[in-house]
Amino acid sequence: MKAWRRASGLAALLPLLPAAGCVLDRFGTNAFLDLPAGTGAQSASGGASSATSSGSGAGGANAGGAAAAGAGGSTPAGPEIDCLNGADDDGDDLADCDDPDCGGYECVPAHAGAIGFARPVGAADPCPAPSAPLALAGCGACACSAQAGTCSVSAQVHKGHSCGYWISTKYVEDCYYLNYQDSRSFVGTAAAQGNGWCEAPASVAPSAWHGCAVAAPGHCADGGACVPKNPSAPGRCVLLDGAAQCSPPYVQQARLYDAGLAQCACLCTKQSEQCAGGSVSVYPDNYYCSGNAATVVALDGACHDGGTAASYRIVAGGSAAICAGEAVPAGPAASYTLCCVP
Repeated sequence: MKAWRRASGLAALLPLLPAAGCVLDRFGTNAFLDLPAGTGAQSASGGASSATSSGSGAGGANAGGAAAAGAGGSTPAGPEIDCLNGADDDGDDLADCDDPDCGGYECVPAHAGAIGFARPVGAADPCPAPSAPLALAGCGACACSAQAGTCSVSAQVHKGHSCGYWISTKYVEDCYYLNYQDSRSFVGTAAAQGNGWCEAPASVAPSAWHGCAVAAPGHCADGGACVPKNPSAPGRCVLLDGAAQCSPPYVQQARLYDAGLAQCACLCTKQSEQCAGGSVSVYPDNYYCSGNAATVVALDGACHDGGTAASYRIVAGGSAAICAGEAVPAGPAASYTLCCVP
């Protein structure tokens, strides 16, 4: 039997799989599918010797026929017994997925550095042998709470109705009065001051990810990887160690972690901040900006007629932070990158 080779990062992820006639090593960079000694594949010469030996005990004609078959060497020894070992087991010059005997397998694109080929499945879905169940955890996205800030205002105040006679520019949110009633028009803008922020939740529960995986795929003539089919899980994915880059045609699907991950933390980033705007409230019949305003004009960069004013109030709207959240492990955890073909 071949010597087992195990990788340190994922050695405990896949349990030993007691499939019929074979044993699947734990999930690792160079794990193989091996056969117990004395079962399955034998050399053509060994098969011929055995046939000859048994034939001699039964009769000369049988012995001669067995010897002739052994000497010819062109008759396949039997079906492909292992579709993941990269070998031509039955002597038909076809190995693994290239052999019609491996109808339950298919070729998927290879990926440098892959430590496993996997298909996402439901938690209760079975995995066809020789693939084995793989359970990992994900942190995914998290929802950040956007906290409001304030906007700064700039309002140019004009005498008249068409912004043709500038009087002053107001920057402070306040009430301004005239010495007498007069017409006013306004041009202004409002901008976020940048004092909004993003608040993260205390913690995020990890999500479960389940898949069927093989650590060492078989041979494909086109350079791909031979893996078991799974009609109930058609996804084609590879697992890379750590925070790795996916190569086309694979794209990153998720960052995954050991299944024992207890808690995730949410990292919130403020990407931008949007101002809800500003306005001018115009009061034609009092000098204290009291009661209901007769006219409200927007500070949106355009000229707006405020009508007759005795007082007016500059109003700055609130701002809203635009947040992005990313959930990450709350403590040290081995990580993997799941890359899938769309």
